Amino acid sequence: GLVGSEMCIRARLLGLAAGTLWVFRAAFTRVDGAVPLRLGLGWFISMAVLFGALVWIGLLAYRHVEYRDALWWQVSWSGDASRFLRASLAAAVVLGALGLNSLLGARGSRHGPDAIPDAVRRLVVTSPTSEANIALLGDKSFLLDPGEHAFLAFADTGSALVSHGDPVGDEAAGARLLWRLREMADREGKRAVFYAVSPKYAPTFLDMGLAVVKFGEVARVDLVAFTLEVPAMKDFRHAKNRAAREGYRFEIVPAADFATIAAELKSVSDAWLRQKQGKEKTFSLGSFDETYLANFDTAVLRAPETGRIVAFANLLKGAQVELSVDLMRYLPDGPNFAMDALFGELMLWGKTQGFRWFNLGAAPFSGSETHALASPWQRIGGFVYEHGEDVYHFEGLRSFKQKFRPVWTPNYIACARGLGVAHAFMDANLLISGGVKGLMRKGDA
Repeated sequence: GLVGSEMCIRARLLGLAAGTLWVFRAAFTRVDGAVPLRLGLGWFISMAVLFGALVWIGLLAYRHVEYRDALWWQVSWSGDASRFLRASLAAAVVLGALGLNSLLGARGSRHGPDAIPDAVRRLVVTSPTSEANIALLGDKSFLLDPGEHAFLAFADTGSALVSHGDPVGDEAAGARLLWRLREMADREGKRAVFYAVSPKYAPTFLDMGLAVVKFGEVARVDLVAFTLEVPAMKDFRHAKNRAAREGYRFEIVPAADFATIAAELKSVSDAWLRQKQGKEKTFSLGSFDETYLANFDTAVLRAPETGRIVAFANLLKGAQVELSVDLMRYLPDGPNFAMDALFGELMLWGKTQGFRWFNLGAAPFSGSETHALASPWQRIGGFVYEHGEDVYHFEGLRSFKQKFRPVWTPNYIACARGLGVAHAFMDANLLISGGVKGLMRKGDA
């Protein structure tokens, strides 16, 4: 009677639990490719090496014990050698199971680059921000609004979905795309990282429960008021005037004529890269890819008499509102004033064409707060900015851009809180520079 009553109560409790799980079954989703305790190759090798070292230490410690089958099942207070053998076997089984589990779980899909949809190209052309053109690099996947009013570009590191910049297009549709990326990352067991975003979507990221961390500032020059006839612009003014005196010609080559200069631009780029001894960056910066560069007009500086191109820059246009450049490269054995002359000419050209702003790009970690009560990540960013000059010219880069008296606007990264911030920076760096080694190449641009 008592046993039967107890069994009945247990059955009812189990039934209640099963019913509760069934009601909330939609909250329990199987994540494709995100098996529990999935280990990467590096982690697995590290654990295997640690396990091997521990087994070696154990064998060394119990080398005086004569091995016999009874050791496997002998249980006693002083049977340390027996416990070591059983523990080693159990650890080997667990490590093997983890390895098999990780191998089977590695079949989850990874998003590769998409062909660039026509809707994306149309939205890029109509976007007032020049940075939208980076979506044409060909290294990203796209989330497109069903009505084709907005898109979001992202890349997949295998463990994180990393978007670049704000959604391009309608703001409300863009906010929905941010949520779609967040949901996609959750379904796939990956981190969602929103890199190089403006303050515009900060409320959306906060609603997601993410940390919004400032990691730099973007400089924009007011072209309406821009002039070279000020003391701060003397280097560019002198370079422009010298180039004109010596017969160098500034020219804008339309995108339709890119094929006629492609080979010459490649020779300039290759010479520039050899001097820098660096690897080209990508994701947030363009690399020399003819398919990508053929989308844009190109500003060139030609040598007198021969007409040889000594410096060039591809132009990123934001719907006649904002102008910027991506690749800026020059011949190392060319005139030392070439880039300053090209840059000065280009900004004056943008002014005459009616552009409102010239985007000089970001200064990493610029403007990070170092106050004792600021967030730890802000203080770390401030420390890197102040003391990281030997690794990357953080302060020098901002000082150069400050000559143009730009308007500075903050740049953010939105990601999981806590250590998720460190992971997010590593994810972004992996896509841009290929890792820490790529980041530390001073010569890269």
